Amino acid sequence: MIPYYLATEHYKKIKFIDLRGLVTKDISGCSFIVDSKPKSSSGILITTRYYLENQTQIMNVCLFPKADIIYDTGLINNSIDETDAVLTATGYVRYYAQYSQSSNLFSQYVGSAINR
Repeated sequence: MIPYYLATEHYKKIKFIDLRGLVTKDISGCSFIVDSKPKSSSGILITTRYYLENQTQIMNVCLFPKADIIYDTGLINNSIDETDAVLTATGYVRYYAQYSQSSNLFSQYVGSAINR
């Protein structure tokens, strides 16, 4: 929902690039990434850390602009500390993070019980 609300509020002023290649074709249309990363039912398995460490090459080869905002669910990400170090080194700042202690993948999507 974050990209939706940002696009609604800043119509035609932001560009959303889906790093998994499911919603936009920027990543899935770039052979530099597609040929080197595994794929799954959740898309191309690319981490924010990989994107940041290779951002200059990705921008030049895939013709991407530098991202203003990077939104990451962290499902396949490296440790928070490793990612924060790369964020800082590439000029980004972590704005928000939500942590889960559970090893169950779907436990991070905790909601209210549905009474039927």
